[in-house]
Amino acid sequence: MADKPIVMLCHDGDLKDLKRQGLAAEEKYDGCFPYSAIIETKEYGKIKIGRVVQKHLSAHVKSYDFQKREVVWKPIINWVYKGSTADWMALKVPQTSRRKGITCTPNHEIYTPDGKKFADQLRKGDRVHIKSDLITEEQDQVILGTLLGDSSLFLDKRYLGSPRLVIPHSTKQKDYVEWEAQKLTNLGAVIETHRTSGFGSKMLYARTKTTPSLWRYYRLRYPKSQAHKIVDNLTHRGLAIWCMDDGTLCKSKRQRPRFRISTNRYPLETVQRMAKTLANNFGYNVTAWNGAKGPELFFNVDSTEQMMADLAPYFHPSLSYKLNLEPSQVGEKLDFQVKFGEMLIEAEILETVQRKDFDHYQRNDGTIAHYPMKKGMYDIEVADTHNYFLNDVLVGNTRVKIVKKNGVVSLINRHGIDYTHRLTEIVDAAKAIKGDFTIDTEAVFINPVTKEVEFTPCQALFGSK
Repeated sequence: MADKPIVMLCHDGDLKDLKRQGLAAEEKYDGCFPYSAIIETKEYGKIKIGRVVQKHLSAHVKSYDFQKREVVWKPIINWVYKGSTADWMALKVPQTSRRKGITCTPNHEIYTPDGKKFADQLRKGDRVHIKSDLITEEQDQVILGTLLGDSSLFLDKRYLGSPRLVIPHSTKQKDYVEWEAQKLTNLGAVIETHRTSGFGSKMLYARTKTTPSLWRYYRLRYPKSQAHKIVDNLTHRGLAIWCMDDGTLCKSKRQRPRFRISTNRYPLETVQRMAKTLANNFGYNVTAWNGAKGPELFFNVDSTEQMMADLAPYFHPSLSYKLNLEPSQVGEKLDFQVKFGEMLIEAEILETVQRKDFDHYQRNDGTIAHYPMKKGMYDIEVADTHNYFLNDVLVGNTRVKIVKKNGVVSLINRHGIDYTHRLTEIVDAAKAIKGDFTIDTEAVFINPVTKEVEFTPCQALFGSK
């Protein structure tokens, strides 16, 4: 058997491209990418895949380990050039750069939340896996809390609609807004000064870069009628951020203080759902009602005292007055470490385009003739994970080890899971081959009726599950 990556083509019929009955071995079967597609390497930085293949560059490429749930560096172990074609497909997804997605042959495998699919099986609105900026659990709560409060998300059309977060505060809250910007440094947060609000107040703005990592929050935050879903994701840290943004401690000579959160940017029905969620998740007695400026949330006196005790460790010292406390009495758990890195997220496909690039020449009679312009097809194989990020989109191959010993066939996928009783077509094909052997291979099933390459249901499990 060949020592290079090969593909299993299992069938019951007679296909002209098969090299033997029941089994065909080729260096590469599935899809490829054009020369200009970008991969990120440890040794050379961002580089065109065509250059890596043509020069057989030994490098580590960014990949994803589904078991460890982290972006990792993995070595390239094979370089593939498969001639040229004029048939390409473009998938446009939100990006951190302006590359706006990937171009590939229609039969390349793309990672999705439902496993791997061929590119031409994907449609607008489907989701694929991409890498984007890391957001830690603590940062998640800062973003959720401030979105309920003063912040907003804006879509940047230059990056196909990826969001950026803008946090506005009065200059009186300078220490607080600088703390928020510092805790979102890995998202490119910077402070904008010398700006004025619509009411004439001098303002400070913390603004992040555009990043697909914020898409999850955009889907939670908008439309405003569903903002109550954010409350269901809050911990004490996130609730503290919300209270620092929009909360007020109402004092009275006749009764103990009560805490109020201004929610006039939301419909009353949404605020009522927020009150119910706060009761269910935190045990607070909260009432939603229409105040003079719109809907508000009121904590009763007992819940106010409990809430203040719960949230004080997460309050910024400059805003301790909102809890009627001294700066030294708050902020015990406020600080956390900012981590720079990347994570795997889901991105919605904004557009799919079947592409055929054309060139032209002038005929003798002066008319112009157009013909398909072919581009070279390139791919790489990555050790262990058998996937890599191309223009930030996770792509890869289905792989399985086929072992035939003493006539008995067993199949193990790359995660060590036994697939012998699931990929029965491959088992039958392997049994038809004489002798014992071991193959580490890409597994593809050809339907004997339609003669089309397709994934079996069990092969879908080779993806992200």
